[in-house]
Amino acid sequence: MKLFCTLLMSLVLFSAVPAQQKAPTESAMSRFLRYVKIDTQSAEDAGKFPSTDKQLVLANLLANELKELGVQNVRISEEGIVYGMVHGNLADNSKVPTIGFIAHMDTSPAVSGANVNAIIHKNYQGGDIVLPNDKTQVITVKQNPDLKNLIGDDIITADGTTLLGSDDKSGIAELMTMIDTFKQNPQLKHGNIAIAFTPDEEVGGPMDQFDIKGWGAKFAYTVDGEQLGDISNETWSARTATVTFRGASTHPGTAKGIVVNSSYAAGAFLAQFPAMIPIRPETTAGRVGFIHPYVDTLDVRRDFDDQDIAAKF
Repeated sequence: MKLFCTLLMSLVLFSAVPAQQKAPTESAMSRFLRYVKIDTQSAEDAGKFPSTDKQLVLANLLANELKELGVQNVRISEEGIVYGMVHGNLADNSKVPTIGFIAHMDTSPAVSGANVNAIIHKNYQGGDIVLPNDKTQVITVKQNPDLKNLIGDDIITADGTTLLGSDDKSGIAELMTMIDTFKQNPQLKHGNIAIAFTPDEEVGGPMDQFDIKGWGAKFAYTVDGEQLGDISNETWSARTATVTFRGASTHPGTAKGIVVNSSYAAGAFLAQFPAMIPIRPETTAGRVGFIHPYVDTLDVRRDFDDQDIAAKF
């Protein structure tokens, strides 16, 4: 799913500029390719925000770029949230509501975001896309049928060894390019626009500390979607629960009658969630919630005979 989102979100970067408008000083694609080079992987259970200091590298870069584009009230909070305000050019900006746009800086802790090598697949002509540095990573038409609608587009992917980071650096690049476009084209009338770039979206924070009042937006949109043209008016909420199974351990060579393997207890616990009722993500859709176990730790396998251990697998 992440790979598919990465694929689709990148395509927005190639929007054409109408002839009567001046082009931005830098394209969205150029910005995007610069941002993905910065490792902003967040971390689970870090106990602080931002969860990783490397997210501040991008935060500081974006703050400086916002200032260069003339954005006002640019600041970075203690939690690493970047705020800014694009002042409107109406006769009276107070007559219209301030609209906010948000994108997040971090990438998922599940896969590396370091040393990203972005691959541009020009003029896509259909078929599966094999990522060159790990050919087991394939974006298939079967799993991603929207590829059929992208014939002739340029598609950006990672090389197969890292995340691309399009979730959500493509959103950041789009917003920065929007700001640049407004600066180059003062004839485009708009009210005040609040901008925010947030850390740690992938690990659930730190939106409790978001300065909604100080930011000043009446309404806001998160630029972090999937298919082109989609606008979502709600999103799901999630909570993490940690369930610990405590067993009894000793050296496996003398384990008989002593060891209580907590992995079996965990398996019995998970078996209580039936597959045929709407509780797992693979059996739910729409607004139906689900439970999704996604991290566990298992022990080693040992045996006295190669044939015995082979038979157990």
